[in-house]
Parts: sequence; C-alpha cells; structure tokens
Amino acid sequence: AIDASPQQFFHTNTMATWNVIHAGCEVGVQTFSLCSSSSVYGFWREGQRTAPDYLPIDETHRLRASDAYGLSKRVVEEIGRGFAERKDVSVSILRPCYIAFDHLLPRMVRCKLGQSEPETSEWQEPMPTFRWVVDPVDLAGCFRLAIEAAPSFETFNVSADDTFSWAPTREHVESVFGHAVPEKKPGWFDSDPFATPLDCSKAKTLLGWKPRSNWDELCARTADV
Repeated sequence: AIDASPQQFFHTNTMATWNVIHAGCEVGVQTFSLCSSSSVYGFWREGQRTAPDYLPIDETHRLRASDAYGLSKRVVEEIGRGFAERKDVSVSILRPCYIAFDHLLPRMVRCKLGQSEPETSEWQEPMPTFRWVVDPVDLAGCFRLAIEAAPSFETFNVSADDTFSWAPTREHVESVFGHAVPEKKPGWFDSDPFATPLDCSKAKTLLGWKPRSNWDELCARTADV
C-alpha cells in the first residue's frame, strides 16, 4: 500500500501509463495489458458508500469513481482505449480487486474473524468494502493470457471465486449498504453463499482464465507469513 496525496496518485497513474504506452508504440510494441482496478466502479464516494446497481458486478456496470485513485484508473482505461484506436495496437484492461500480497494476509484473516486491527501509527490501506480478493499469482496468470490473446480492446474483472467476508455475500452487502441489491444473475450466490460479487465470467470465457486459489487456500499461507 502506498500513502500518497491525491495529486500524486492521479499524476503517477495517468502520466506513467501514457508515457509507457507511447514509448512502446514508438519502438514497435503492439500489445499492452493495463492494470486498472475494481475501484473504477466507485462504491465509496465523498466519504459515503454507494451501492452497486446490481450483483454480480460485470464490466458493463457504470463507472462512478470520483476519488483520485479510482478516477485515475478510469483515465488509465481511456488512455488504453485511445491507443487501441491505432492500427495494429492491442490493449487489454484488467480490473483486479484486492490483491492478497503476503504481508496483507494476517490483516485479512483478522477481518474474516471479526477481530479489530491492532493500534499502529503507520498508515494502512482500508480493507475492501466487498471483501473481494485475488491471488497475485492468479492475477499474473490473467495478465499473461490477456497478452497472449491480444484482443483489440477488452476489459476484464479479476477476482477469486469467493471472498473473505465474515458473513455470506448477500448478508454482508445488505449490512454495508442498509438494503438488498438487485441480482442480475439470479442464483449466483446459491451454490456458494460467499461467492465474489465481481463477475469474472468474461475473463473465463474469452481468455480461458480460472483462479486457482480461493480464500481457504490463501488463508493457509498465513502459517508461512
């Protein structure tokens, strides 16, 4: 996690993306895969939570992020879209949720168990509202598949199949937003009540991607952390 000012987040994410793709195109690189974020959907705005329009959230859900980080990722996507208009340039956009790096796993386990955070003077990235998660190895695999597929321009959600919520997803969402959220795919949470609310069907169908790690497997790694 990086504790940076809004200006630093926005400038770094947007200008670095433009510079890298521009430089790549100048030397003949034709395939790019950009890291966006599930933050582009904008479920935390101006200090208040705003519910999604429906669950599970797919890539066609409207983008509402207005904070510096989420908005910078929206601009990153538009930069990618613009370069994809060029002849022979392929751009894929990945929208990963919370990436379960090893140093974050103990915090996530405490969150799953409903335990409070130990006091610290250091800045810590907040836990994701939806408690969605993805293994960094799975995310890397999705990037590789996206580069190999080289679509002209496509956007993909990336998440494990389940969450690290203390409660089933429907119950957790209702407790966060104060009401139930309409379900675009009825039955999505029936086979697994803890299923991720981020729909990754597109990556699975078009790229042949499949997450190898679920929460239990990620949690088991904390013994080694």
